[in-house]
Amino acid sequence: MSAGTGVRHSEYNGSKTDPLHLVQMWVLPQHNGIKPSYGQHSFSAQQLHDRWLTIASGQKGVDAQIRLDADATFSAAEIEAGRS
Repeated sequence: MSAGTGVRHSEYNGSKTDPLHLVQMWVLPQHNGIKPSYGQHSFSAQQLHDRWLTIASGQKGVDAQIRLDADATFSAAEIEAGRS
């Protein structure tokens, strides 16, 4: 999500039975006054299994499914127990 010129939102668990796992990170944008936007992308367990996957970036030369208006890159991984 890009707040841009401002945005109102809330986070909640829509399930009455399943737990919610949420990580929220904020970065400063490179430009002020941009239009607010929202996007969502799913990544499979296979893509994340025992390796880092770049998921979002605004840095030049960094390939990512989600583009940011920020000098930042986010990666994720699901590391199997006992591995490093």
